[in-house]
Amino acid sequence: MTLTVTLLRHAKSSRDDATLADIARPLAERGRRDALRMAAWMALNGIKPDLVLCSTSVRTRETLALVAPAVAPAVATRFEASLYHGEADVLLRKVQGLSSAKQHVLLIGHNPGFHDLALSLIGAGDKGLRASLAEKFSTCGCAVLTFAGSDWASVAPKAGALTHWMAPKRLA
Repeated sequence: MTLTVTLLRHAKSSRDDATLADIARPLAERGRRDALRMAAWMALNGIKPDLVLCSTSVRTRETLALVAPAVAPAVATRFEASLYHGEADVLLRKVQGLSSAKQHVLLIGHNPGFHDLALSLIGAGDKGLRASLAEKFSTCGCAVLTFAGSDWASVAPKAGALTHWMAPKRLA
């Protein structure tokens, strides 16, 4: 059995309204376009989670709303405050605590936690993809990692294989 963790960083957010708290910032127009393009890429590559964990920020919720119809239209979704700027160790514990009934989780959240988590989990995968991801986990970037086994508690640093990495700028 294989477990899959997909990390999707929120799409580009707007900074037009300086009065908004960080958690309340919506997506920019570019972010909306990127999220729709990423959704199409995810669907084309068979990225179909059976659970979604999403940060409580407006920009992550809006990213989810644009991506879900293509990849997770009827999937259980939980909004998790701990994903809002959660550090890599917090995110890892969230994954390790998942129910064994699920095999593929999509997390939608923020940097630097997502970048740090992805880099810590990758132990194998295409060297070019790994190098690209190491450089930058851009807004609306999507990393897919697989892990051997059926127990989420065994997801650990260097145990994952990076199977997919895409950033909006690489999409045609």
